[in-house]
Amino acid sequence: MRALSAKGFLSVSQGAASQISPKNRWHVLDTDFLEVNGGEEFFAELQEARDLFEPRIAALAAERISEGDLLELVEIHRRLSVTGGESPTEHADLDIAFHRTIASATGNPVLLSLHDSISSLGRRQRQAATGVDGAIERAIFWHAQILQSLQEHDSSGAEAAMGLHMRQVREELRGLGMGIQVNSKEREL
Repeated sequence: MRALSAKGFLSVSQGAASQISPKNRWHVLDTDFLEVNGGEEFFAELQEARDLFEPRIAALAAERISEGDLLELVEIHRRLSVTGGESPTEHADLDIAFHRTIASATGNPVLLSLHDSISSLGRRQRQAATGVDGAIERAIFWHAQILQSLQEHDSSGAEAAMGLHMRQVREELRGLGMGIQVNSKEREL
């Protein structure tokens, strides 16, 4: 009961019955919660968060990325391009490694921790998206665009490519009926 209360799932009061807390208090990124729940109902919120910070992380990484980080990204991208990920799990792991390396390249431990905090839910989201025909190929294409911008230390190019990659991910999830909405800027395009 204490563990569930600490994770925001229960409200426990002395002398009163425990109650399930409102969803806005739940720690939906908790790995124990995701083992039981799966997290699909939070894919739209996860994508909204990724839309906000992943393009900016890519822009910052383009300014700060080291040769070692670039070599690591090239290898991850090569592995993903060659295999596409042998399974949804392998694809998700390689995709997360690609995005994590970009977050790490910023040199900002808070951004890296932020990335890591969403990885469990992100793994599930990526595995689901592989069910859309062509999703892996489109992800590989956008990763190549992001990688090129990072290699050129092109901050605005990296931000734009990551933004378009996030748009592609939203489209894949929308194709699965995951409740992902189009924002007003995209309607104008």
